[in-house]
Amino acid sequence: MEATSQLRQAVLTWLEQARDLPSIPQAITDVALSAQPEFEAVVNAVVSAAPKSEHRDLYGKVDGDWLPRWSTLLGSVFK
Repeated sequence: MEATSQLRQAVLTWLEQARDLPSIPQAITDVALSAQPEFEAVVNAVVSAAPKSEHRDLYGKVDGDWLPRWSTLLGSVFK
């Protein structure tokens, strides 16, 4: 339950920061959203709440490390 709470708080803080993006659709891209300062906290909270062993679809191998796929995360946040 604590991991879910941390994830919720990280996402809320991240979305608050994203409010500062220009309001034109071209500015609100997955790259722009993932560049927000709190996105790293979101990724860390996802790792804690949804480990790779249970949610392999959220992860991809990058430079030899298994990391959350930010494009998948962003897609699931905005569905």
